[in-house]
Amino acid sequence: MAASGLQWVRLVLQTFWPYANECLGMAGAKSALEVQNELTFLDLAVQQMEHLNTTEKSDVPLLLMTSFNTEEDTIRIIKKYANRQVKITTFNQSRYPRILKDTMLPFAKSVHEGKAAWYPPGHGDLYTSLHRSGVLDRLLADGKEYLFVSNSDNLGAVSVSPYFCLFRG
Repeated sequence: MAASGLQWVRLVLQTFWPYANECLGMAGAKSALEVQNELTFLDLAVQQMEHLNTTEKSDVPLLLMTSFNTEEDTIRIIKKYANRQVKITTFNQSRYPRILKDTMLPFAKSVHEGKAAWYPPGHGDLYTSLHRSGVLDRLLADGKEYLFVSNSDNLGAVSVSPYFCLFRG
């Protein structure tokens, strides 16, 4: 069965990994790292989605889960894809206060404290963030039923319809 007959979404998790970014000399979204021929992880993911949408005559959107660390970069970067055959939607994951080791109290004194006082919870926050952001409701209203999840730097993780069909009831 061709992918065009299915209602599914590909979700690329765009996370901020301080260790990896520090090692690479980066201070932003890892998916903005140039990896091949001046293309970033995100460029390649958009190309993959555009190819899927063209060859399967489908309209599979690309979702990007950002954090407070990567949101500004992501919004700026995705503007260059405005005229491409892929709809990109972003949503922000939660943030939680860092806890001081000696007092076990939150580092942040108020919700307006800077980035250093907070941490993004990571992949485990995916479903809560989809729901809280309203993106899940929009996807369901559009008739979407399936969600393909991968990291933005895992370009080998692609949705292949013959395997995907094994999950259909």
